[in-house]
Amino acid sequence: MRRIDSEPAFLLHLRPYRETSVLIEALCAREGRVGLVARGVRAVKPRWPRGLLEPFQALSIGFQGRGELAMLTAVDADAVLPRLQGDWLVAGLYANELTLRLLSRDDPHPEVYNAYRDTLVALHHQRPVAWILRQFERDLLGALGYRPELDRDVEGRELDPEQSYRIDPEHGASATGGAADPARGVFQGADLIALASIETPPPEILRNLRRLTALLMRPHLGDRALRSSGLLLRARTLEQPK
Repeated sequence: MRRIDSEPAFLLHLRPYRETSVLIEALCAREGRVGLVARGVRAVKPRWPRGLLEPFQALSIGFQGRGELAMLTAVDADAVLPRLQGDWLVAGLYANELTLRLLSRDDPHPEVYNAYRDTLVALHHQRPVAWILRQFERDLLGALGYRPELDRDVEGRELDPEQSYRIDPEHGASATGGAADPARGVFQGADLIALASIETPPPEILRNLRRLTALLMRPHLGDRALRSSGLLLRARTLEQPK
């Protein structure tokens, strides 16, 4: 039986289970994504304070059990964070759903936890949303081994910012003589270099990066669309620096 007494964690998803319980998907620092049953959460006298088990809060949890679902045995707040609102809340929902879709249960990836934590910090500080999401997509793919080289082409040559490159999500960038056309998977070297950088790119490049990360994620998401993507499309301010 696996028993964890104290583990830093964020809750990605919760849903009612039976009469008073809740099913939880949690992202843990060392254990990865875990499925949990929290008993008594919806009882008249809940086992834990109401509002403690919420997404986007830094928690310390304990759990034990065998199989896919463990039993939540302890939960404490590691830090009190303000509630996400507006565009930053929409972005947080997207980050949660993307993590659930790309990360399997019981597959430890500390880099994923770190990328997610840093993303929430940026969202809580209300930094530019579009760039926060592009960085998270980039870092999540990288942590899972799904991201190709972003600063070199398939031949190992450094990218030319003025050159156009066709992107293969599995193999990377191949130089092409045609003009850049992000809708067809052809990007300027400057776009790829910007995604690899830590600096916020200009708006015209940031718009291209949305198509670029969507292309890189497509093989790993399958045909089923992300439900939160519709919210992102309706929140036009997400495409602009804030």
